[in-house]
Amino acid sequence: MVRFSLLLLLILTFLSGHTISKPDTCVHIISRIPNELLLRCQSADDDLGNHTLSTGEEFKWNFHPNFFGTTLFFCHFYWGSKDKSVVTYDNNIDWKYCHETSNYYNCYWEARPDGFYASGDQKSWKLLNKWT
Repeated sequence: MVRFSLLLLLILTFLSGHTISKPDTCVHIISRIPNELLLRCQSADDDLGNHTLSTGEEFKWNFHPNFFGTTLFFCHFYWGSKDKSVVTYDNNIDWKYCHETSNYYNCYWEARPDGFYASGDQKSWKLLNKWT
């Protein structure tokens, strides 16, 4: 009976798209670009639409990674004549750059004139992608 209950719990967890122990994730995109930064973020299931950020503004969204660890979000960024597509969340980014604080795993990104930086704590930043 215990095995059946555990199996049922795992199946229900899988079907709901939630893991048992991990809280929701919040991805933050912060613009450090002079002038306006245009972006569009999406996954295979969700299109978060077009957004325009001024310097210092933030766009963020919350989600729950799927059971298999295959959740992926990417954003396409436009700044003047430059554009770049960047994976802003996947399992690898989660393990390296997202940190748990209160009720969320937070993943921070800064778009800067020289590229895209990731951080879990907003103190130590790592350049992961350049505009070119």
